[in-house]
Amino acid sequence: MDRLPSNGFRRNRGGPGRRRLGVVSRRGIILLAAILFACSAICWAQKKQKLEKNHRDWLERDVAYIITKDERDAFLKLTTDEAREKFIETFWEIRNPSPGSPTNTYKDEIYQRIAFADARFGIGSGVEGWRTDRGRTYITLGPPQQKQVLRNSANLYPLEIWFYGGANPALPPFFYVMFYQREGSGDYRFYSPYTDGPDKLATGVEAINSRSAALRMIRNSAGPEVARISLSLLPDEPVDETTGIVSLESDILLNSIKNLPNLPANRDDILRRRTNRETVTSRLVLEGHNLDIVTFPARDSRGLTRLDYALHLRSPSDLSLTEEKDERYSYSVEVRVRVFSAENQLIFTQQKSLADSITKKRLDTIKDKVFGYQGTLPLPAGKYHLEFQFTDWSKKTAFHTVREISIPMPPKDALVCQRKTPIPVSPISCLLPSAACNSLPCPAAPQLLPQAPTSKWFIRFGPRPQILVKIWERNWTWNTLSAGPPLPAVPPRSKTKSAGNNSTLPVPW
Repeated sequence: MDRLPSNGFRRNRGGPGRRRLGVVSRRGIILLAAILFACSAICWAQKKQKLEKNHRDWLERDVAYIITKDERDAFLKLTTDEAREKFIETFWEIRNPSPGSPTNTYKDEIYQRIAFADARFGIGSGVEGWRTDRGRTYITLGPPQQKQVLRNSANLYPLEIWFYGGANPALPPFFYVMFYQREGSGDYRFYSPYTDGPDKLATGVEAINSRSAALRMIRNSAGPEVARISLSLLPDEPVDETTGIVSLESDILLNSIKNLPNLPANRDDILRRRTNRETVTSRLVLEGHNLDIVTFPARDSRGLTRLDYALHLRSPSDLSLTEEKDERYSYSVEVRVRVFSAENQLIFTQQKSLADSITKKRLDTIKDKVFGYQGTLPLPAGKYHLEFQFTDWSKKTAFHTVREISIPMPPKDALVCQRKTPIPVSPISCLLPSAACNSLPCPAAPQLLPQAPTSKWFIRFGPRPQILVKIWERNWTWNTLSAGPPLPAVPPRSKTKSAGNNSTLPVPW
């Protein structure tokens, strides 16, 4: 029996407290229904904004390997087709080698690479060519400078070795990419010296879990160079061919290739280009004005040819400096070299962005000097069309000039420019500083200076020099040199009593 409260009345269990609880419950149900309705509306809107096929193909195929993560996220957030079309237009324009030009050679090149990949790399892979590892590499880096294909080597699975030089500033200057058919069938996949190892390339039973035996088989079947590449994709990395122990450097390279657009150097470059496009309405491009170029073909001790070049402005006023706080002055420039084949097909583009700030004291020392830049292009023997462009982002001005270059195939007894071989030069050292002379003043008279390393770039403020390059010959003519307009006829070389002819070629700026 229930006990009565002191007031004599029994409490109603379904009284006001329960009624208030019922009201709260009903309000919660209504609120929950409203949330569900809003979510369904959002989902419906998102479903309605699903990418059309042309936009989906553009994002997932056309630019899959060249778009940055930030750009992808921004594109997916767009809500109208008009905004997407505008985004695509801007995407290609900020990558246009000649901004504002009606033609975009970079865009054309990417679509040509996709078509080539589909035609060449899809056969036997079971997927479209652009989806394969070879297709991805070809679209990202372009055609290799050299390629070695080993289809029927004894005791080896089919493999391909691609060599690249100067492919992208964010990557090593020279490297290999190897592809192989795992177990001898299917598509060609990336080869990793660390993850796969030489034993995955060899077919012999004795090579199973034995890298030393696999290396011996590779060396006997394909040669020592292929055996070395199976341990490292970097030509300058030391390897232990006795034990076959490898580092992670090659895997870092492969990951960099796969994630190339998102590497800091490339991502920052795209962001800068996008920012400049939003703030710059026009840019003046001057053809053949105020820009001097010197090119010099050379060959290293391994027999690999290259083209060293020097770019030089003609006047100190050609480079603009922006005054900042604390009496500092900054500049922002870009040097770009586009290399075309004799058939006018773009091979690759070398591009370097340079920005720095200097003190007032430093400005006083260089204000009457001109800007110089030196670089190198890894080019095999052949004829090339080069387009040089120097862009000053501060004053929105670019200087553009072209050169027709021929790199002859040197005979076996030709001049070999090794890294430790001194080359006689005059004040060109102000323009081509080497690691050994960066701390030295520019010489006033010709002297011997070490050759600048070929894998680096250099800038230097200095006078506008006359360049004298001496070449000792042994009755051969591998000495192409160009600077500015065609050179005047060179007088006959004077003969000396020393071995060979000692000739001096004056090169005016």
